[in-house]
Amino acid sequence: MCKEEKLCKQCGSRVAYYGDFCADCREENDRQEILQMSEQELAVKIDYVCANIQQLENQDNEEIEYLCKMLINYRNINTSRLAELAWEHNLLYHNTIYKDAPPHVVEAMLNRLRQEDLHPWDASKLLLCLAEAGGSAVHQAFWELQQHPRSWSKQFSSTPAVYATEGGWSFDSQGRWAPTNFAECYPLVKGTAAEKAESPVKIALLAGEGEICEHCGAPLMNLIEIDGRDSRLAFLGLEGVVRAKCCLNCVIYTLDDNFCRYQLDGSSQPLPFKAYNDESNISAKEFAAMVANTYILGPGPVAPRYAADYYRGSSIGGVAFWWQGCEIRTCPDCGKPMMYLAQIQLDTIWDSMDGNVYIEICRDCQLLVFLYQQD
Repeated sequence: MCKEEKLCKQCGSRVAYYGDFCADCREENDRQEILQMSEQELAVKIDYVCANIQQLENQDNEEIEYLCKMLINYRNINTSRLAELAWEHNLLYHNTIYKDAPPHVVEAMLNRLRQEDLHPWDASKLLLCLAEAGGSAVHQAFWELQQHPRSWSKQFSSTPAVYATEGGWSFDSQGRWAPTNFAECYPLVKGTAAEKAESPVKIALLAGEGEICEHCGAPLMNLIEIDGRDSRLAFLGLEGVVRAKCCLNCVIYTLDDNFCRYQLDGSSQPLPFKAYNDESNISAKEFAAMVANTYILGPGPVAPRYAADYYRGSSIGGVAFWWQGCEIRTCPDCGKPMMYLAQIQLDTIWDSMDGNVYIEICRDCQLLVFLYQQD
């Protein structure tokens, strides 16, 4: 006789694998605990991680890794002490720890990276950690390696400029530094229909009556609408209304990049792309449910990595959760790296649909691009 599975006492719908809680509720409870901690309580947790830093490489004990991730993602703690200790113990798997690495650690990492006989696997880890640290010294070193590759880089499919995007920056073909992430982040949270009408950020709106995709016939959608004139969104540098118009069906079910040209008066136009299907996989009922969503801009800014984890929802600015690795496109007009703008977690608006749609922007050329990733 099979033992009956115990359901989570909090949500009542998922299996309780962690005592009385499912994985989602357990993590949400832990997140709320971290968010409500005082500075003194945070300091105690940081001391605890520092004292047990070597456990980061212990695959049988994920407590320290989990706690470290929570502290960085939800409180954006300064990681200089953690980075120093991690470097002393040669712990390079958790690159976000190095976001606040002190100068002497960065210099030591760069010296190792410049070695010709470095193992490619170690070089890859160093590049990721240094990308998180950033700064002028790292930028110059990455540009030098881009121009004069070391022997170990011959085994790489990605260039230093691509690795840099993991840290929220990159450089163009002339070596000029360029940010690929916005420093601030806002979550998108559930509101009411009335609140949505007033929100400066809305998602999944009907683009216009009768506007359909020329390839598959699905209704066009403004996947995100941003009123950059709202003071909370000043960090985006968009002094007007931007509507990201696309065919969501083709964004998901074609291999080609989907671009959109926008104007700050709210008008926008999808650019031509090569389609691989001629019919929509989105039913009329599903589309109606999507555009009826009531997500609005959250009440205040959160840590940059607040939504950079599994199923943490939709957000604007900050750092994305990339299901298959960071993908920052090059603007086809100016050749500069584009900037990650927002992510839409699909199952929040489309029942049972996996993955995220990411929106990137080139403000100089007024271009948007839509990317889709899933597990």
